[in-house]
Amino acid sequence: MNDIIIRDCRASDGPALFKLFGNWDPGHEFDLSLFTASLEDILAGSGGDTRIFVADSGSSLVGYAQLGKLRRLGFIPDWEIMQLLVLPELRSSGIGAALLARIEELARNEGCSALILSSQSHRQRAHAFYERNGFRQFKESRFYEKNLEECKL
Repeated sequence: MNDIIIRDCRASDGPALFKLFGNWDPGHEFDLSLFTASLEDILAGSGGDTRIFVADSGSSLVGYAQLGKLRRLGFIPDWEIMQLLVLPELRSSGIGAALLARIEELARNEGCSALILSSQSHRQRAHAFYERNGFRQFKESRFYEKNLEECKL
């Protein structure tokens, strides 16, 4: 873990980040053009307060986190961890904790009141990781989706 650097994502990280992103679901074929367009949009600031941090080993990206600031009426802004992924073979090596530490540093510096995230109910190992890193489950929710016609960025 000593040689891993946590830094802001750059446009040049796109191909390596897409390869890493594929670990969300190795059986699914993700759309490179959609990924590239969304990354460009986020890095250009079009996504508002959205950040991507990468864990860089010097020779490859081994993890990343995407977070966004939630601005809810009547509340101090929170940061939501939207995605956090470490290569499967490097999990439990401290990379995820380093990404969380960088996120927490950002949130504290910006005066946010909390970090929040959601994790699918079957991801027990991830839940234990978050709890070891100071997160607690504070409610149960259901997520709903309504599919619309395919939207373009």
